[in-house]
Amino acid sequence: MRRFLLILAALFGASAAAHGQRLYFTTMIPAGCPIVIEDLEQSKDFGFQSATFLNDSSQTVQSIHLQVTLSSEKQPEEVVDSGHIYISIEPGERKSQDMFLGRVQALTQRAKSDRMLVARAMISVESVEFADGSRWTATGPVEFEPSDNPVRPPAPR
Repeated sequence: MRRFLLILAALFGASAAAHGQRLYFTTMIPAGCPIVIEDLEQSKDFGFQSATFLNDSSQTVQSIHLQVTLSSEKQPEEVVDSGHIYISIEPGERKSQDMFLGRVQALTQRAKSDRMLVARAMISVESVEFADGSRWTATGPVEFEPSDNPVRPPAPR
């Protein structure tokens, strides 16, 4: 009888975990962005604790503005956090930096209150400031524009 109760408790725990909420952390780099985010690291407190930044431009980077969004299959992206990192990166150079963005507890609570069973927290580069005073800014999401003349596969023979 005791063994049966232990098995039943294990199955109940597995079932509750299967129906639990899941939060995934990822990155999105806009087309033409002069910065590449690599080696994202999480901690128990922050989904985006630190990262390595690669300067993929021909100018020295002075600072980076980052944005964190939360979304799910049925919910559109919503900005939930942002930060400005002051970091000097020469062209072609990589530097690691702490970010402390995306508080796990806050994101989990937000996803729960919005009834998201599976949620995606995504960090992206919003703008980059260069040492010469110029600035790169993300222009917005990439949108698919259908062609007037769609390409059709050849007819089978």
